[in-house]
Amino acid sequence: MTESTNRKIPLITLSAGGNDDELAERGLGMEHVDELLVRVAKKLLSTGNRLSFGGALGDGEKKLTQYLIETAQNWLDNAAAQEGDVTNPKTWPLVNYSAWPYHTFISEEQRANQVGVCQFIDINPPDVPDEQLKHVPEDWKTDPQTRVYTSDSLSQMRERSTRDSDLRIVWAGKIKGSSGWIPGILEEVGYSLAQNKPVLILGGYGGCAGLIARYLADKDEPWPDALTLNTGPDDQLDASARRALQARFDRIKTDLNDYRTRLLAGEPLNGLSADVAQKSLTAENGHEIAVLVTKAATARDAATAC
Repeated sequence: MTESTNRKIPLITLSAGGNDDELAERGLGMEHVDELLVRVAKKLLSTGNRLSFGGALGDGEKKLTQYLIETAQNWLDNAAAQEGDVTNPKTWPLVNYSAWPYHTFISEEQRANQVGVCQFIDINPPDVPDEQLKHVPEDWKTDPQTRVYTSDSLSQMRERSTRDSDLRIVWAGKIKGSSGWIPGILEEVGYSLAQNKPVLILGGYGGCAGLIARYLADKDEPWPDALTLNTGPDDQLDASARRALQARFDRIKTDLNDYRTRLLAGEPLNGLSADVAQKSLTAENGHEIAVLVTKAATARDAATAC
């Protein structure tokens, strides 16, 4: 990867995931999501971009993280020319945003092994003293207070990664049982729209992104019933916090409705052409997706060049 002193390397965030049951209606499984991740990552790395993603290397259930790191390592090994600076994380091919408590599962050895490949950025829940986060309960996935901290951390991570990136690309994603207050892909799309950042929504793989894509493709399509606010541990929240969450969810719905109006009118969408954005909603073929991703990345590359 090359970097000129006068040029910022574009940072593109990839968001995917899901489960086999929700993807099965399209005749797909997680192996297809994984395959597309590798294909898209190779394409974007080879055209001079850096990639960012959420997830934790230390979480054995999240294979996408490991696949992405392996793809970047292989790309570095095979690159004909490498001008990245091992002392400068801004030249490394990957950035990993990891929410608490997931980042606590990444060992120092794992972090050291990824120097030159992946920069790790740990995200804690806002306004929580570090002292309260030192110990992760064994039942952290069910403990009400820990679930609140985790959900807040995930929202903070998604907001931060959006702020830092030049383009987000999403596909698949869990609908039910996702971590956080809002299904992850939906929340990330919401932050992109709120920050006027471009987002390429690949709907052909189903999942959460598929529901969003179906809504955007038709002006008469109602809001998907399956996309709801998750306030499971809300017994730990006061009324003000619950109202704030509901307001944020309602803002996402409003922003997506406005985005749909602009999209169907053929207006430019935060740096993306309406043509590319519309085609991405139904694209299923790997080659077609690669072409759309390249067009989206090229548009952002021109926008971020100094």
